[in-house]
Amino acid sequence: MACGNWSPSPGPILRARLTGRSRSIASTFGIIHRFPGGTKDQYEASIARVHPSDGGLPKGQTYHAAGATNDGWVVVALWDSRESWETFRDETLMPGFQALGDAGLPAPPQSTEFEIHKEKQGS
Repeated sequence: MACGNWSPSPGPILRARLTGRSRSIASTFGIIHRFPGGTKDQYEASIARVHPSDGGLPKGQTYHAAGATNDGWVVVALWDSRESWETFRDETLMPGFQALGDAGLPAPPQSTEFEIHKEKQGS
């Protein structure tokens, strides 16, 4: 499986509005990855490869959510900066996906990047 082209050039810039109460750790950049045909097993294998073994988040990632969709898998991640995302992508994510081959999520994903306008979280 080829990892594909996860270009460092920015994708469409969207404004995000999240509801609820303010968080203490500010995020400035978000990305949504859609993996058509992706499965829970592929996601778990990918996370085991590219996230810290203690169950925490990669350096600079402030939020991570993932789940099944009607056609595959989706991952939403918020970052403290675009630079943190790009470092993780280039130094950890892409090499990890390449090493996993077909055991990991299908790459490249359909991606939407956005600058965070406002971030809040419910109680």
